Amino acid sequence: MKHLYLLVLYGLLLFLSTRAASAQNTCSKTLDHARIIYTQGNIGKLPKILEPCLASGFSKEERLEALRLLTLAYLYSNELILADATFLVLITENPEYKPNEAVDPMELIILYNSFRTAPFLRFGAKIGTNATGVNVTRASGVNNYSLDTGGSRGEYNPLAGFQVGIVLEVPIKGRFTLASDAIFAIKAHEFRNRSLFVDSEGTPLTENVLRESLGVVSVPLSLQYRFMNNKFNPYISAGVVGNYLVYANSRASRFVTGEQEIRENTVKIKEAREPFSYAVLAGMGIKTKFKGGYILGELHYNLGLSSVSDEKRALTTSPEYYFNYHANNDDFKTNSLSFSIGYVINIYKPKKLKHRIE
Repeated sequence: MKHLYLLVLYGLLLFLSTRAASAQNTCSKTLDHARIIYTQGNIGKLPKILEPCLASGFSKEERLEALRLLTLAYLYSNELILADATFLVLITENPEYKPNEAVDPMELIILYNSFRTAPFLRFGAKIGTNATGVNVTRASGVNNYSLDTGGSRGEYNPLAGFQVGIVLEVPIKGRFTLASDAIFAIKAHEFRNRSLFVDSEGTPLTENVLRESLGVVSVPLSLQYRFMNNKFNPYISAGVVGNYLVYANSRASRFVTGEQEIRENTVKIKEAREPFSYAVLAGMGIKTKFKGGYILGELHYNLGLSSVSDEKRALTTSPEYYFNYHANNDDFKTNSLSFSIGYVINIYKPKKLKHRIE
């Protein structure tokens, strides 16, 4: 019984596939016939010839060509409403369609220009890396000053970070695009602080190494300007960035000359950092057309405008962090350089413009 069931199912599938192949073969001949009718100028017959296969039977490529022939037939018959409706179906099913100005009739080119055919939105994702530096606006903290120079013995170094996010772009006019991202970034920097106290040779007795990691949700809003509209599209951008702090941790180590090392310890310092910060950005990038969208690569520099640290709450957050490891309590801003790659897909919503472009 089971074998009989499988045999019947196989026969049914074979029958349906044969029917589908036969229908497509018939519609291919129908399209060939429609081409001949169009060339002969009998455009009034085209709707009746093509409509059955447009409902079912054409391959994707054949259907698009049939819609083009039917659009031309309606144009030449001065049935402009039907021409508009048919062409709208064509560019909805194939948003990348563009008439060939070298061979296509002028009527079709004029019709094309009377529709909004450009993408109204782009959506995608990107991933990348960053390096974050520190700009100290006021130095403070335990054991942070040199008696000899009056300056800080502390030294900040950028560390590599990671970021991932989604991309939203709105082409606005001409070569300009409004872009906004939602990015989760891990930004890191290192602080090395040497002790005021030195041995007989002038070597600091202790060195504290603090590697701070900030988990940040960034929402940049920028304006892009592209230099050309080809397969490769270089652009520049400028804008503002809002940051929200998700977490802040510091991996602290203290090295003491001639004594046992104070072991590495991870300290949560979110309360000593501002929850919100702001920056301005400048960037450059290139978009390469691929499939229905663009592969992108971009370089951004974010210049911090507001302080990241909260000096008033620093000592109450984790006193041992500041006294054991001589952590910095500086008032500082962060600047970051990032590189990302990603992909955005074009989202189309073709529609008839208010005025026909003649």
